[in-house]
Amino acid sequence: MSARGVRGAGEDGDGLDLLLDTICNMFGLFIFVAMLVALLVSTRGSAIEPEIAPPDEEFAVDDRVLAERRRSALERAIASIDESEIAADEAALAEARAMLEEAEREVQRRAMLLASLREAVDEERTEAQSIEESLPEIEAEIAALEDATTRIRETKEISVRTPRRRELVGRLPVQVVLWRDRAHLINDWSDRLAHPCDSWCTWNEQAVVPESSEAIVHYCWRAGGQHIDRAIRLRIGGGVDLRDPDGDDWSDLERDREWRRAMSMLDPMRHVISIKCDPDSFDAFTAFRAAIAKRGFLYDVAPVEIESGGIYRDTILEGRTTAQ
Repeated sequence: MSARGVRGAGEDGDGLDLLLDTICNMFGLFIFVAMLVALLVSTRGSAIEPEIAPPDEEFAVDDRVLAERRRSALERAIASIDESEIAADEAALAEARAMLEEAEREVQRRAMLLASLREAVDEERTEAQSIEESLPEIEAEIAALEDATTRIRETKEISVRTPRRRELVGRLPVQVVLWRDRAHLINDWSDRLAHPCDSWCTWNEQAVVPESSEAIVHYCWRAGGQHIDRAIRLRIGGGVDLRDPDGDDWSDLERDREWRRAMSMLDPMRHVISIKCDPDSFDAFTAFRAAIAKRGFLYDVAPVEIESGGIYRDTILEGRTTAQ
């Protein structure tokens, strides 16, 4: 169908005819290009066909050659190995293994040593902590020991002596028994106007058990002369404790109320203290002697043995007290 035959029908169809011609020409061009591409592809395929890879047999030949070369290289490498070097290497390896085992044993030994040292450090730390906690108590004990040392030094420095016989003339003997580290003042001397015969038969109940004690008066003259046999039961736990209740040291008797009460009954210008010391209280004698020396008392001393049950026996005879 011609575009010009249609154009005769009117001038308005000229634009559409031109567009239709252009589309037809382009469609024909596309067909031409497609045919040209198909021709080129068929031509290129026939040219590449001779360059196809070789068959599998050729690859197999190459693998055998490569394997043969590798085998030859390994044989040459094996042939070049020096057996002496291998032996030396084995010896070095054995030595290294021995050194490794020794090192492992040393590591175990040092690990055990380290554990022991840590345990010792822990024990020392615990002991140090315990010492630190007990430090106040230790300081208190040191202070007490220093105080006790001072008292002992003072005791040793006190000038005491057994009085001469002439110094005792006119003085009344007052018996004090040292037993179980306690000082027992036998009689009650609180009545300073009482006659000595009465005082020697009047018991100090704080130190003596009166109902178990006895005084047999053979004679006791007011003008002088006496003979009295006595059996006295000492009160267990009575008298004055010569030891410090807070420790093993000797007590400061001046701080003891019972000591001050007992000493208040005596007069250093009128009485002489007659110390009767049981063997179990020989150590206490020094402390007691120092205490009475501070108060200015003269004394005499004699060892005695207290019977079972705390029985002390003595005799007050006519005459004057003599020093021992």
